[in-house]
Amino acid sequence: MDVYPPQRLGLPRLRSPGGPGRGSPSVSCSRLRQVQSILTQSSKSQPDGILCILGIDSRYNEGCRELANYLLFGLYNQNISDFEKTGFSEEVLDDVIILIKSDSVHLYCNPVNYRYLLPYVAHWRNLHFHCMTENEYEDEEAAEEFKIASFVDMVRDCSRIGIPYSSQGRRSSMVKFGNFPMQTCIRN
Repeated sequence: MDVYPPQRLGLPRLRSPGGPGRGSPSVSCSRLRQVQSILTQSSKSQPDGILCILGIDSRYNEGCRELANYLLFGLYNQNISDFEKTGFSEEVLDDVIILIKSDSVHLYCNPVNYRYLLPYVAHWRNLHFHCMTENEYEDEEAAEEFKIASFVDMVRDCSRIGIPYSSQGRRSSMVKFGNFPMQTCIRN
């Protein structure tokens, strides 16, 4: 797996909340196309997709969070008190996996964060949702099995996957990326 710093992804800094273009479908699609353009560049080490896993399943990878914030207009820049207002735990709200391919996007989410994500992604081309119903999601074991099956399905045709990393803060070991809980399920 390859890792990419934000500057390699060509991602500009997020606008301040409430800034011009915030939430605009055209800006959102433009940001997605900018990320997808990385996948069309000619290179021997070109990935088939860029994987963005939030929360505990990526060991709280800051690069993934930065990419999600770029694509979702800072949705995951919320502070703890903002998450508490929803009545759901942070673990439930950041239970998200996004796989960006050159011509499509796969998005795993749960029924709770689905309604938060939908306004940001509904206009993306070739978007494939992987989401259980609320009744199905109540069974924790079935929900975990569905997440793993969704992840395996997402990456099935990818031989090389890029994972964003943060160039700010502490430096992460490359070994750490191979130990993402979700990533280990395809090695077994």
